[in-house]
Amino acid sequence: MKDIYVIDNFVSKDYQMWIENIVINQPELPWYYKQHAIDPKRTSDPRNVECLFHYLYEDEEKKSPLFDAIYPLVLNISEKAPDVKFNALDRMRINLMPKHKDVNFIGYHLPHIDNYHKGGWNAIYYINNVKAPDDGDTFIFKQSLEKYTQEENEKIVNDNYFEIEQKITPKRGRMVIFSNRYYHASSWSNTADRYVVNINLITKEIL
Repeated sequence: MKDIYVIDNFVSKDYQMWIENIVINQPELPWYYKQHAIDPKRTSDPRNVECLFHYLYEDEEKKSPLFDAIYPLVLNISEKAPDVKFNALDRMRINLMPKHKDVNFIGYHLPHIDNYHKGGWNAIYYINNVKAPDDGDTFIFKQSLEKYTQEENEKIVNDNYFEIEQKITPKRGRMVIFSNRYYHASSWSNTADRYVVNINLITKEIL
């Protein structure tokens, strides 16, 4: 079964432009800063970079008035990628990484997984364009979880051996969907602020 999808024009052009405008040109939109955004324990790792977040959905509740307007991204997944099976939204955020001048000092940020829900999916929707190829790419690695445990994750991250499976350059309206077992990482853009919607999808047991 296919477990990495890259889909351009995931939604209509008008909706793409609406999302970009409402996110980027909304001065009242609250952003929350994290200095070590990927792993709070690995503060000495230079790949564990800073990021700004606008929380849409966390802890099984809406966190933003924008949630209902952006949730159609989730509803579109089953049609565009029918093999992606899920029945619950685990988390949904808008991530902002400001344009970075020293883009070449790191190839990619700290490889990581988003959660330990076996059989889940990650989806990244790119809100805006970058202005050069191979700029602000998302990296998906061949390394992946099998047991979905913290111990397994710690070992893989500590071993620090990652082979690139696929790189995806940000492009307005592009969605990448991939199995949550894969390690992945963002990277700096030196041509534009990097805005994405980060979505985590899971399957909950129905009692």
